[in-house]
Amino acid sequence: MTSLMDRIGGLRADTKTLIDRIRAVSQTCDLPPLPEAVEGIVEKLDQHQYSVPVIGEVKHGKSSFLNAVVGKSLLPVGEKVATNQIFRIGKAGAFACRLRFEDGSEEPITEKDLETFGSEVYANSPRARAAARGKLLRWIEIDVPAEAAKFLPDNIVLFDTPGLGSIHVAHGRITRRLLPYADGVIFVLTSERPITEDEIAWLQEIFDITRNVFFIQTGIDKGTKLYKETLSRNREILVQRFGENLPEPQIWPVSSTNLMKATETSDMSYLQVSRFDALSEALQIFLFRSAGVEKLDEATTMIAAQLHQGREILDTRLRSLLNETRQEQATIQRQIEDKRRAFDQNWGIQGEERTRLLADLRQTLQRGRRQFEQALYPSGSVARVIGREIDQIDSVKAARIFAESLNTNILEWAEIEWRKAGRDTQTACTARLAPLLADISDFAAGLEEPGGASISRTATVSARGDLWTRIVGGRVASIQAVMTTGVGATLLGTIITAAWFPPLSLSAVAATAVWSFFRSFRETGERELKNAREELRRHLMEALNEVRDHFLHVSAGEPSPVDRCFGGLETHVFKQVDDLIQSKSSQMKEEVERLEADARLDKAARETRLASLRDQIREWGGLIESGDALIAAITGLIEDLTPRKAAL
Repeated sequence: MTSLMDRIGGLRADTKTLIDRIRAVSQTCDLPPLPEAVEGIVEKLDQHQYSVPVIGEVKHGKSSFLNAVVGKSLLPVGEKVATNQIFRIGKAGAFACRLRFEDGSEEPITEKDLETFGSEVYANSPRARAAARGKLLRWIEIDVPAEAAKFLPDNIVLFDTPGLGSIHVAHGRITRRLLPYADGVIFVLTSERPITEDEIAWLQEIFDITRNVFFIQTGIDKGTKLYKETLSRNREILVQRFGENLPEPQIWPVSSTNLMKATETSDMSYLQVSRFDALSEALQIFLFRSAGVEKLDEATTMIAAQLHQGREILDTRLRSLLNETRQEQATIQRQIEDKRRAFDQNWGIQGEERTRLLADLRQTLQRGRRQFEQALYPSGSVARVIGREIDQIDSVKAARIFAESLNTNILEWAEIEWRKAGRDTQTACTARLAPLLADISDFAAGLEEPGGASISRTATVSARGDLWTRIVGGRVASIQAVMTTGVGATLLGTIITAAWFPPLSLSAVAATAVWSFFRSFRETGERELKNAREELRRHLMEALNEVRDHFLHVSAGEPSPVDRCFGGLETHVFKQVDDLIQSKSSQMKEEVERLEADARLDKAARETRLASLRDQIREWGGLIESGDALIAAITGLIEDLTPRKAAL
């Protein structure tokens, strides 16, 4: 019996094959080409890679689990060292380690440096600062050879995150940076006790960002009765507290100790005892449901739109050739020409729809700029969130540690707000582009035969229905409800994917500060703690002013970095809109000219042309059948991907 993973791989291959066939037949039939965005879709299908952060409280076995998965003790564990950075772990041809900075640059390090650069003690040392050279560290990368990491799936990149619940509030902030960009989250629970209120609070925050959470429970080798009781209790708590998000929560037990023994001894009986096999397959299925389906859905949406438009055009050409009178042929040509003129009138240089669209897009981009600017003001989100972190500091010692990374903390939150402004602006632009994209995808709607019947006899790819909603449980972007045709999301890639959303140079102001006045404070005392908090807030405002000035300051008539960015985005988006409008108008004009040429054919030439056109329609019909079969196969697969319960 073919496994679910084999079926998933087969569907990806079938989708790429169908795209290639459509591309080739479109060229042969002289039909509009596939949107440029199809290249990006094919690339996504080829990559088939998922980014998965592993999150959990301190000492819950996150790093031990990851060490077991990669088959080597690479990540710092134990009481003496607390992980302070993100570790990115993926398969590669050879072992390598490096520091990756936010500007994309890297600094090679050795395996011995992993604990040093990733530890709490070392994070703000002179050596770490020298390596960074004033730049922000994104994460520490570890490339693991495939032959060593036999249990790490080829298509999954794992991220070890600093433990939650430690006295260092920055750990949570570091972890939050990954959540908006994760394809799924592994949340680690322990067999030693049920979920705590702190973990509940963190899960609530995670669910506000993503519903794609995969639970594992470590330490099952420490006692069968204990882990089973804890597992049962954890499920009860998740249902009670998150029933809406997790109606049937699945928690996958695993023994990191036995998984590591399976690597060290090559004795697969340890693998069976570790329960990792079941977990690994469940994780792959979970990630496909969470993120992989989106790639297939994007591809099949584009396929459906292309097949629908192609069949409409071929139907129109056939009808024109079948009409015996010149008047009937001229009627079809006139209808197409009228549609082109109406399109140009709405979307041309002076078109009302185009003028209104560009004005709305400009306002949307301006709102995005203001959103980021407001986040950096004293009353903005960056000050509020760091202010809450300051309020949680419970000792002068913790305040001193917090002070050492405050400037970097501000910059990292500024980066988060920058990316949030980018996502919000993109969503708003996408929704506003829906009418244009719908008109571009529509060719023959509204063309009628003399008797009033539609000329299109399209039997096209099955309707998508609510497939996407059923797949991801309501995790649907607003644009998908706005657009009336599937081609919208695909064409959108042509407009803004290439430029969205450029990073700001955070490293330019990434100075750090260690304040000597803290050294004069005693380790305890409410007054000293209150003074330390006040001093932190004062420096927060001063540093925030410097960051805001860097990003927003206009000097010598030159625009600020943020203004340059949004100005460049406006230029790019407007150009892509104009290119799409011009391309659509040209395609319709060429179609009118083609119909006029067909009308001038003599009887013999017309018969030859009819035979050729019928062959094209049959070939296109075969593509439509393949598209229907592909959609049916994807739908069937999704129905089979119901969450599997972990055996107790």
